[in-house]
Amino acid sequence: MAKKQLEERNVFRYPPYTRLINITVRSRDERLLESASSYLSSRLQQSLGKAVSNPVIPTVSRVRLLHIRTIILKIDISYSIQKMRHLIDNIEQEIKHDTRFKNVSYYYDVDPQ
Repeated sequence: MAKKQLEERNVFRYPPYTRLINITVRSRDERLLESASSYLSSRLQQSLGKAVSNPVIPTVSRVRLLHIRTIILKIDISYSIQKMRHLIDNIEQEIKHDTRFKNVSYYYDVDPQ
């Protein structure tokens, strides 16, 4: 049983064979949120390719007037966490310099349970 689950996790790129990073993007303005999350996803896809999902509307898509989108990264376990952090920080700073996206917030969850 456990061997079969590990084989499936390897095929579908889940831990322990990859590192998952959930990026949650939030904003009061839904159009702004769509734009910011799509931009973030496309910038990450330029560097990481298929390891990046497109922005997804979660089951609970709005909390306390904030609309939510999630992006999932499935990073190979051999990829340096420092390089990943540096890449994400650079892209986030690039987005924050764009005045349209100043009211968008980002939350990161590495290896969620």
